[in-house]
Amino acid sequence: MNDSSFPDRRDGNGGHAVRARDDGYQAYVADYDEQDQGFRLNIGALIGILRRNWIPVAVIVALALIAGLVATLLATKIYRSAASVQIEQQTAKIVDTQMLEPATSIADANRFLNTQLAILQSRGLAIRTAERMKLFDNSNFLVAMGVKVDAAQTNTPEAIRQRREMVINLLRTNTSVELPTNSRVAQLRFDSPDPRLSAQVANGIADAYVTGNLERKFDTSAYARDYLAGQLAEQKQRLEDSERAMIAYARESDLVTVGGAGGASGGDSNGGEGVSKPQSLTSAALLDLNTAYTASRAERIKAEQRWRAAQRAPLMSLPEVIENGAVQALVGQRATLRGELQEQRRRHKADHPEVIQLNAQIAELDAQINRQATDIRDSIREAYQLTVGQEQQFDTTVGQLRSTALEEQGRQVRMNILQREVDTNRELYNGLLQRFKELSATAGVESNNVSIIDRAEPAFSPIKPRPLVNMAIALAIGLGLAALFVFARENLDDAIRTPDDVQRMLNVPALGAVPLLKAGENPFEEISNPRSAMAEAYQSIRTALELSTAHGVPRSLVFTSSRPSEGKSTSATATAQNLARTGKRALLVDADLRLPTLHKFLDLKNNAGFVSLLTGQKTVMDVRQPTGLEGFDFISSGPLPPAPAELLSEASLNRFLNDALAHYDVVVIDAPPVMGFADAPLIAAITEGTVFVVEADVAHRGAARTAIRRLVTSRANVVGAILTKFDAPALGYYNYNYSYSYEYGNRANAG
Repeated sequence: MNDSSFPDRRDGNGGHAVRARDDGYQAYVADYDEQDQGFRLNIGALIGILRRNWIPVAVIVALALIAGLVATLLATKIYRSAASVQIEQQTAKIVDTQMLEPATSIADANRFLNTQLAILQSRGLAIRTAERMKLFDNSNFLVAMGVKVDAAQTNTPEAIRQRREMVINLLRTNTSVELPTNSRVAQLRFDSPDPRLSAQVANGIADAYVTGNLERKFDTSAYARDYLAGQLAEQKQRLEDSERAMIAYARESDLVTVGGAGGASGGDSNGGEGVSKPQSLTSAALLDLNTAYTASRAERIKAEQRWRAAQRAPLMSLPEVIENGAVQALVGQRATLRGELQEQRRRHKADHPEVIQLNAQIAELDAQINRQATDIRDSIREAYQLTVGQEQQFDTTVGQLRSTALEEQGRQVRMNILQREVDTNRELYNGLLQRFKELSATAGVESNNVSIIDRAEPAFSPIKPRPLVNMAIALAIGLGLAALFVFARENLDDAIRTPDDVQRMLNVPALGAVPLLKAGENPFEEISNPRSAMAEAYQSIRTALELSTAHGVPRSLVFTSSRPSEGKSTSATATAQNLARTGKRALLVDADLRLPTLHKFLDLKNNAGFVSLLTGQKTVMDVRQPTGLEGFDFISSGPLPPAPAELLSEASLNRFLNDALAHYDVVVIDAPPVMGFADAPLIAAITEGTVFVVEADVAHRGAARTAIRRLVTSRANVVGAILTKFDAPALGYYNYNYSYSYEYGNRANAG
C-alpha cells in the first residue's frame, strides 16, 4: 500500500488539516506548538471541580472550622468599658473675653475635633493617666493585661524603663475613641481581660483628659499673664525713662510747660484720655497777654470814640453829664431857685435883696454845674488817655514775649519729639495694663469645654472572642484555602478528564467518550450488549470514524495508548464489532507481542497468529478465528517472540496488511502502549489511521502528548482520541452528547 491511498482530511473542529502520512507530521507539529486555548469556566466544569475535590475541600474547611473553634475556646475574654465625654469647641462665657479669643468658623470644627481625638490617643495622655492611677508601679496591671513580669528584674533602671514603656503601649493600643459625625459626645473605650479594670482605666483616661484640658487652659492663661506682666514692667520703665528725658531736656533748655499731663513737673504715669496738650510758660503768657492786648485795644477804641464825641458835643449835652446824678441834683436846685426868682420878680423889683440873692444862688449853681460837666468831660479824656497807655504797654510786652517765644520754638522741636515719645509709651502702657486686668479678671473663672457625661461601668459580657464572627472568619479562611488548593491542584494537575481536555491538551479530535463501568461489570459483556451505555458510546465513536475520511472509516486502524490498561483493547474490540454489525467484514488483530489479552476476553486460542504472519509462515486465512459474530474475525498474537520489534519490519507489516485487506473491509489492530516500546509507532506508520486511547482522570497531558509526538514522528496518521472510563457526573461534564446519552441508554436498558 502506498502513501497516496490516504486522502486528506480535516479534524472535526474545522481546524488545521490532519493529513495522511505525507504531511501529517508537519501538520501535527504545527498544531502541537500552538498556544493552548484559554480555560473557559462553566457551571458544569465548576460542579465537576467541586465533585472531584470535595473531600480535600471538606477536610480543609473542617480543619479551619476546628481551628477557629479551638481559637475561640482558648482565646482570652476581652471586656470593654466606655466613658462618654462631651467636647465643645468653645467654652461658656462667664466674663466678656471676646477680645481675648480668636473668632472660630465652621471650617475649624473638624480640625478641632480631630485634634481632640489625637489628644485622646496621645502618648502624653497615656503617661498622665498612668501617673494619676499609679500604673507604672503597679505590677497587677501588667499581669491583668496578660504581660509576664520578671520579679527578679523589677528594680533595675532598664526594667523600670521597659515596664514604663509596656504600660504606655498597653494604654495606647487598648484605648479606642469613637466620635459620631453628628454628635459632640465621644465614646472613650478601653479593652482588657478584667471588666473592672476596663472601667477603671476608661474613667482614669477620661479624668486625665478633662483635668489635662483644664490645666492646659490655666497654663495658657498663666503664661499670658506672666508674659504681659513682663511686658508691662518693661513698658513702664520705658515710659518713666522717656518722661525723665523730657523733664531733663526742659530743665536744660529752660523750657517750662504748663497745662496737661507730663509737664515739666512730671505727671501721673497712668495718664488718661482727654488731657490738654502742655505748652511752654512763655507761650502761655504770650497767649494771655495777646488776649489782654486785644481787649485793651478794644477799650482804647471805645474810649477814643467817647472822647471824640465829647469834644464835638456841647458840654451839657453829653450823655455822661446828663446822666450824672450830681449834675441832675444841681440842675434840679437851679430849677427850683429859678421858680422862686420868677415869683419874687412878680412881687419885687430887680434890685430887691431877695431877687439879688436868688440870682446869686442861681449863678453859683450854674458855675457848679459847669464845673461838674467839665470834670466829667475831663474824666472821659483821662479814660481815653489811660487806654492808650495800656494799649501801648501791652503792645510792647507782647512784642517782647513774641521774640522770646520764637526763640523757644527752636528748642521746642526736640521737646515735642520727647513729648510724643512719652505719649506713645503711655498709650502702650495703658493698653498692656488693660489687657493684664482683663486676663486677671478671667483667671479662675474660665469653664472647661470638655466634661464627662457618663462614667464607665464594668461590662457584663465580653466583646471578644465572638464565636459567630470567629467561625465565619474561619469558614471564610477555610473556603479561601480550599479554593487555593483546588486552584493549584487543577492548574498543576495536567490529568485529562473530559473530551474538551482531549482537544485542548492533545490538539487532536475527540472521537468520543466511553463511560466508566460500575463495579463488577465486564467491559466485553457491555460492548456485546448493543443497548448498553458503553455500546452506545462506541457506536458514536464508530460514526465519528466514518466521518474521519472522505471514504468513511479508514480501512486499517491501530489502537494504542501512552500506558497500559487505558482501554485500548476494549476500544479496538468494540470498534471491530460495531463495524461488523454494519455489514462490513472486520478483522481484529492482537498486535501486543508482549502482553496479549484479547484471546482471553474473546475466549479463543492463541496457537498461531500475528507472529506467524510476520514471519511469513502463515497467511491471514490460516490464522483467523471466527468470533461468533458474522463478519467479525480475530487473529491472536501467537507465540511471543524474544524480540518483537525485530519482527515489525515495514516489509512484513505491509505484507500482512495487504493480505488482510484483500479479505476484509476493515482491519483493526490492538497495538501495545507507545511509551517504552517501539511496536506501536512501527505499526501505526503503515496503517491508514491511528486512534489514541486516553483514560479519563488518569492519563496526563505530558505523557499523552509525548506519545502522540512519537506517533506523528513515525509518520502515523492520528485520526483522533477516545476518552475511556469517563465518569461524567463525577467529573462535572454535563455535555448533552455524553452525559444525557449515557443516562438515556441506562434508562432504556432498565426499561
